[in-house]
Amino acid sequence: MPFDLISAARDLVAADTVSSRGNLAVVPVVKALAAQVGLPVEVLPETAAGVPNANLLVRLPGAPEREPLLLLTHTDTVDPGPLDRWTGGTPFTLRADGDALYGLGAADVKLDLCAKLLALERIEGRPLARGVAWLGTFGEEIGLLGAKAFVRSGALRPRAVACGEPSDLRIVHAHKGYVVARVTFGVHHLGTAASRTETFAGKAAHSGTPALGVNAIEKALASDLSAAVYLRGGQGANSVPAACEVGYGDGPSALPLDAVRRAVGRWHDLVAALVPATDPRFSPAGTVSNLGYLHAAGRGAELLLDARLLPGHD
Repeated sequence: MPFDLISAARDLVAADTVSSRGNLAVVPVVKALAAQVGLPVEVLPETAAGVPNANLLVRLPGAPEREPLLLLTHTDTVDPGPLDRWTGGTPFTLRADGDALYGLGAADVKLDLCAKLLALERIEGRPLARGVAWLGTFGEEIGLLGAKAFVRSGALRPRAVACGEPSDLRIVHAHKGYVVARVTFGVHHLGTAASRTETFAGKAAHSGTPALGVNAIEKALASDLSAAVYLRGGQGANSVPAACEVGYGDGPSALPLDAVRRAVGRWHDLVAALVPATDPRFSPAGTVSNLGYLHAAGRGAELLLDARLLPGHD
């Protein structure tokens, strides 16, 4: 049965592998696709944060004295965010528009998996001076969990790694650093009641390119929240939140909103002041910072802030 890219893409996108829910849904899909091109898949079970996952490994042997090349794909995705903001279907339904394919994880990076399996098919059975392997990891979006587990396992020690990410097919040989700060004030409660609610709408984006989005939490923080009893927005540190829900009560707000605003402003200022200010190898060339998550209720708040730093920064 010939490898059909559109069918493969449809099956991969349909597999719900949001990082917090694990990647086991994609395991039978990958095994079926690999079987189509005659490649066996090793399933390496792992548990991360109480959630079952698996790394997936395909090996083509080469000269035993030479360390192999590793082709790397992560199989998990970010959370889709508000489902009503998706156009033309659900996050897990592949949609074609001309030459473009849309769906959660299509570009980041499930279709990279197809390219790498097809590349391995072309060299399978040939004598290789150096072995080649493909690894599909889990939990990349929440801390490279699968990659770290694979390194600890000692299953393979590659000479070099080619990592698939949406980079316009340009070779990327350097990477920004990534730092996340979790900030808490007081104790925040989950079940705070409100007499009315308001949703601030933004535009989702990757936190590495926050200028492409509109941060809904920061929109909410810039408004009059004098009667707010809770704020809920964002999914995690590494994405620009598309929505922030605010609940209002009948009296003055007890939330530590001034402290939250100061912390967010201080974070942005610290990151913007770092030297060097730019590095032309990257796009965007400078540092970027983001407020990805906020939950404030009662008299407390928790927020996640992140930043992408340049080589040379502390």
